[in-house]
Amino acid sequence: MNFNILGYCFYFVIIGYITVFVGKKFHTHGRVFIHDLFTDYNLGESVNNILLVGYYLLNIGNAVLMIREWPTLHSLESVIVEIGLNVGQIVLLLAFMHYVNITLLLLSRSKLNKIHTKN
Repeated sequence: MNFNILGYCFYFVIIGYITVFVGKKFHTHGRVFIHDLFTDYNLGESVNNILLVGYYLLNIGNAVLMIREWPTLHSLESVIVEIGLNVGQIVLLLAFMHYVNITLLLLSRSKLNKIHTKN
């Protein structure tokens, strides 16, 4: 039995679910913050949609690149270990990206507020 194929299948199902579920949550709940930053509604929606597409592309690309580094798997235990390690790395990357985006939005908001208070 080829354990690599089994591992790839489970890995892509888990990563696909996490990517779509978290992406939809960020897109839905982050809309409020984006619209607060941009006064133009259409511009805010466009930025929110671009962030979602970028998020999907980054996660899919990262997931594909991560499986290139997998060793040859010879047991079910090695499949579970590789899936756990790679899913953990993806989740940590998601958390890091989320906090960077929040920080950038807060910095942008404070900069825009300073500009608006001067005028």
